[in-house]
Amino acid sequence: MTPQSSWFKRGKAVTSGLLVLLLLAPLVGANFEIAAAQEGLDANTTLAFTSEWTMNFQGQLANSSGTWLNGSYNMRFAIYDAPSGGLKRWPGTAYEQHVAVPVTEGLFSIQLGSVGDPITFNAFTGGGDRHLQIWVCTTAGTGCTTYENLGRLRISSNAYAQTLALPAYMEKDHPGALLSLYNPGGGGTITGETNSGTAIYGLASGISGINQGLHGRSASSSGRGVYGQSVATSGETSGVYGTSTSTSGRGVSGVASSPTGITFGVLGVSESVSGFGVSGRAMSSTGNTYGVYGVSFSNTGTGVYGWTGSLSGTTTGVYGQSISSSNGAIGVKGAATAGSGATYGVYGSSESTQGVGVYGSGRTGVYGASNATSGTTYGLFANNASSSGYAVYAQAAATSGTNYGIRASTNSSSGYAGFFIGRTHVAGDLSASGTKSFLIDHPLDPANQYLYHYNVESPEPYNLYRGTAKLDADGSAWVELPEYFEAINTDFSYQLTAVGAAMPNLHISKTVSGNRFQISGGAPNMSVSWQVTAQRNDPWVRDNGFLTETLKPAEEQGTYLYPQGYGQPVEMGRDTLTAEPLPAAGLKLQD
Repeated sequence: MTPQSSWFKRGKAVTSGLLVLLLLAPLVGANFEIAAAQEGLDANTTLAFTSEWTMNFQGQLANSSGTWLNGSYNMRFAIYDAPSGGLKRWPGTAYEQHVAVPVTEGLFSIQLGSVGDPITFNAFTGGGDRHLQIWVCTTAGTGCTTYENLGRLRISSNAYAQTLALPAYMEKDHPGALLSLYNPGGGGTITGETNSGTAIYGLASGISGINQGLHGRSASSSGRGVYGQSVATSGETSGVYGTSTSTSGRGVSGVASSPTGITFGVLGVSESVSGFGVSGRAMSSTGNTYGVYGVSFSNTGTGVYGWTGSLSGTTTGVYGQSISSSNGAIGVKGAATAGSGATYGVYGSSESTQGVGVYGSGRTGVYGASNATSGTTYGLFANNASSSGYAVYAQAAATSGTNYGIRASTNSSSGYAGFFIGRTHVAGDLSASGTKSFLIDHPLDPANQYLYHYNVESPEPYNLYRGTAKLDADGSAWVELPEYFEAINTDFSYQLTAVGAAMPNLHISKTVSGNRFQISGGAPNMSVSWQVTAQRNDPWVRDNGFLTETLKPAEEQGTYLYPQGYGQPVEMGRDTLTAEPLPAAGLKLQD
């Protein structure tokens, strides 16, 4: 028979955190009819929530004659994803049975999910409509066992937030979404507020796959997929806070998937005079942890990029800090793990005419280590493209004590503490405890041998001038010295050697004056080899003097430059005792 309009009563279902309004079409069975209609709600109605995974269902039951039924009836329910056939989505058994449901004037109300399996979100995931299958016992009383199949009622499953105001409405453009709202006007689509706890909570309970507890998306050219704001003016607050308990999880993960443009996976901004745009903290006291970790797979990309846009002030593009006292603690660490190519563990650049590409300060300002045991490697490599620049510039700024602008050492017996290719200049004194020599290819076997020649040592700084003079008919000759000779020399010494014949009367008849001296007493028209040595007397020596014997500084007394030569152990060497260990000596930084 055709149901009358008076049979339709309001019906609603309430689940935990979800309101489902049921639009239930009237169905006619062999002996019974059940009808329910959508409850009339205005756009600003506030709806209640239960704390269980259940759904309240209300309906009105009549017999085939249209008479409202009274009594207690057994009923069975199940939810399917199709009006006929299809997949049963709830419960896990064949149906949920409710015994002796009170029916008065046809009206009844039950709570689905209260006597069997709870109705979870999984019953509604995957998209498509849901249909409630209903069976009612043909007679009243608990002893009835014959059920009438009343067919399926379509569940119009649109989920509402607690407050839904015009012009917002529900949409079905996102298959698989349990909650899909659209607000064509201004303001937010979902607003949550709580005095304690969680205003909006999303849970993706799947233990595999890429799922999202909360997914935000913005199509605006200046929009935000997820926006968090903390308005408290004090306390350690978080606009957006994420945690992960997975052994390979991410508390917060940001992805900028556009292949072009200046995009940001995660962008942090702070307007505080002492704030941080992005702050990362690795709180574990053990393990290889990272406060901030960045990865780029682009062939020209940057794992972590820091930029400061201020045109003044002491600003920092990237700042790293480690408070650990253990060897190997790192404020900022860079690693280039590629096995080939010109890569950089840490790269710094400055375009300022007074800028610094990389600046380090501390016990060791900059420490470089090359852990490769073979090949031409560099613990520290410096390069300068300026026509008047310095590839390496070192300065020991202390005005007292034995300090070093550059200190270098080698543990290899055939190694070099310093190796220079090109001209080398020392502005100041130069000393060596070993021999000083030149080294060339041996002229008689250049492919297989070297030839050394050594410096002449003296207890005073002196200059040597030499030459050969041709005597005149009187056996005399004037020797012209460089015009600067007397300007830089004093305390002259002469040596004369007769060439070709004995000259017992050979002598210096006039000493140096006007940058020349005279030789006399030689054989006419013969030659004389001469040599003049003189003590240095240029402004540097006059101002600074020179030392031949001096006491060792207090901190070096009791030490030796060459302890083995005096029967002392090598540990008594000055360069062993006075030099502190190199920073993190022997340390191999972990990847």
